Amino acid sequence: SLKYGSVIDNVAEITFIDGNGNKITLPKNIKVSKKILELSKKIDVKKFPNVTKNSSGFRIDKIKSIGDSHKIIVGSEGTLGIVLSIKLKIKDNPKKRVLFIIEYKSIIDASMNCIKINKTNPSAIEFVDKTTLKQINYKFSPKTKCLLFVEYDENIKSNEKKLPSIVTGKIVKNLKKDFEINAWWRYRDSSLHYSLKSIKKEERIPHIIEDAAVPLEKLSEIFRILKKLNKKYKTKSIAYGHAGNGNIHVRLISKNKETAIIKKIAQEYFDEIIQLGGTITAEHGDGLARSEFVKKQYGNENYKIFKEIKLYFDPKRILNPGKIITEKSTIIKNFEKF
Repeated sequence: SLKYGSVIDNVAEITFIDGNGNKITLPKNIKVSKKILELSKKIDVKKFPNVTKNSSGFRIDKIKSIGDSHKIIVGSEGTLGIVLSIKLKIKDNPKKRVLFIIEYKSIIDASMNCIKINKTNPSAIEFVDKTTLKQINYKFSPKTKCLLFVEYDENIKSNEKKLPSIVTGKIVKNLKKDFEINAWWRYRDSSLHYSLKSIKKEERIPHIIEDAAVPLEKLSEIFRILKKLNKKYKTKSIAYGHAGNGNIHVRLISKNKETAIIKKIAQEYFDEIIQLGGTITAEHGDGLARSEFVKKQYGNENYKIFKEIKLYFDPKRILNPGKIITEKSTIIKNFEKF
């Protein structure tokens, strides 16, 4: 989450079986931890995405000491080992919360506004477009294009005073009771359901560009890119996501299911995301859909180090082959599964 971090930030220890059949616990295993730390010093950090959430490649950029070595396994998608157990960090639930629902007449305005809102240290800034908005039992302005859900779980009184002077949209709800807050969060949590329900079966295409993220100050660029691609390829799109992290989930809508066209859209979208300092996948991972783009994301030299990591843990390449490290186009396989 925006305030509490991703899974990788909240794991303390991992026990797994590597490709050699060895049972390893990190960071307890000093020999393996030292090897990972050694490899981490070889990477070109400038080629890594400048974002708060990233699930592409191996997260060796997170290894700053031996105590961080377990993070190499988090998000590795079963390509380095089979996880047996995980120790998680635990945080107390907040005692109080307040949730603001803000409507905007412009998606670009909403995305730009996130920069100022984020400086007030909210616990969440979430975005939904009209697809979700239409499902909410509330009478919004006919001109409303999107909503931001902004939540605070500390410094509540001061932020209640501060937020109205910062937002460029209209605050339509200031919710303080848990049952009301939870009810509105259910709308946001149902965005995937609403989006899939709204797309006709003949217009559903594989989710390739589904969860890129960019630096927050460039969030509006995601929507400009989508608008350009929709116009060029005669597609439509539904968007929702974790605006505070610059992470937007996209569902493309098109009757044209030609593999070549969908691949072109993915290539052009990912090229622009990478140029913005973003990641091709913030949460869902590379998988079949995006593994062939990992080298483009990180560059040749970092990709060589990724190969070293893979061979160190799985020299026979028996663990989830074709994911993250691949010399073949995997996007077609994703279409076949779809």
